[in-house]
Amino acid sequence: MPRQTCSEYAMDALGFSEDDCKRIQDGRQGEVVPLVFGDWEKDEWNRYLVEAFLVDVSARKLIMGATMSGYSLDSVVSSVQILKPDGSTATKGLTNIDLSKGTAIISDYTYSDGDRFFCRLKGLKPAITDGRLVENPVDVAVALLGYAGIAMDKMDTGSRLTARWLLKKRRVRRVLKERCELGEVLSRLGFETGFRVRSSGGVVQFVVPDWLAFDQDWQRFGKDELISFERFATDPDGLAAGKWIAKTLYNPREDGYELVIEAGESGRFGYAEDREVEFNWVCARKDVLHRLMTVEFLFGRHQPKIFEFRLSHAAMELTPLTGFWLDMPWLFGEPQPFLALETRRDVKNGVVDIKALWLGYVFDIGRWTSDDHPDWSNSTDQQRRFWGYWTDEDGLCNPADPESNMSNWGM
Repeated sequence: MPRQTCSEYAMDALGFSEDDCKRIQDGRQGEVVPLVFGDWEKDEWNRYLVEAFLVDVSARKLIMGATMSGYSLDSVVSSVQILKPDGSTATKGLTNIDLSKGTAIISDYTYSDGDRFFCRLKGLKPAITDGRLVENPVDVAVALLGYAGIAMDKMDTGSRLTARWLLKKRRVRRVLKERCELGEVLSRLGFETGFRVRSSGGVVQFVVPDWLAFDQDWQRFGKDELISFERFATDPDGLAAGKWIAKTLYNPREDGYELVIEAGESGRFGYAEDREVEFNWVCARKDVLHRLMTVEFLFGRHQPKIFEFRLSHAAMELTPLTGFWLDMPWLFGEPQPFLALETRRDVKNGVVDIKALWLGYVFDIGRWTSDDHPDWSNSTDQQRRFWGYWTDEDGLCNPADPESNMSNWGM
């Protein structure tokens, strides 16, 4: 992804250029100007967290954040905190603040080698009348896509507005201060906030999956549409765990996290490892907990089951993050719900290869049973999915069956 430089005359270069920025402070050549999203102005302790760069030593000119076509910084507190090499700090005023370029002049200051500069500001907003701070995750994705050269007419308006409304209570912030791949940034943003960006037919779509609302109107495929399949892989992405440890409230000044949130218990369901997750965009505790609850519901009680199918041409319209039902009577007594993760169309041969997450175990709600209810070994697949069984300390209804961790109760 291209990044603005410290020079007003080389805005499209990849980083600080020694040729264009001869007067930049020592040691900062080659670095990128950060993209700032969200509110870094309102801090409980009024801290100066966003690092700025002195790009003209003699003129005392700072650049506080990169801007892009159609966007400017929202606002800047008119002072800067200077961190000296010995750890002491001094606060100076800012004048000539130019939000369209992200620059300002430090009042009454003489540069010393090793000085660092920190500001309080609100990040990017559309450079239009009444433009609002970009902090809704979908708006952030739109800005990043535009920065990468993808025009608005290549983004699906309906899905964008729907996703934005569904995530209207989400607020994110981040200082992107390193060169990075667009896909990686969008993937991380989506994971933390609960949406996905995908491309279909050359048009970018924004999707908020409703993981738990199994739609009876999802496309259904019978056993005749199934050409072949691979038995599930267990936990291929390392998502299953007894406990999740979320690091959040990222401090860009200290390059560390200020809050740790835990969900679950170590060793639960026999999982020896805990999983650590970093939240770089989301900083509100309630939003982090919401995401952990979603991940825990999907991947906590059981290791996720991933199938790879080859279906007939009937599945040509199936796209990633779309649910569907598939009849596999030799494995399950009734059609099962799946979430397509990847799809690969072979139009010439009229087949579609699909990698999908099995969602059937979401129905695994234990229930108290009568005395004559069959034990695990003598139960049908349907009974095992819907009824409760006593388990051993490892959560297994049958110690000899590693797939029998499907009950809510333990001994």
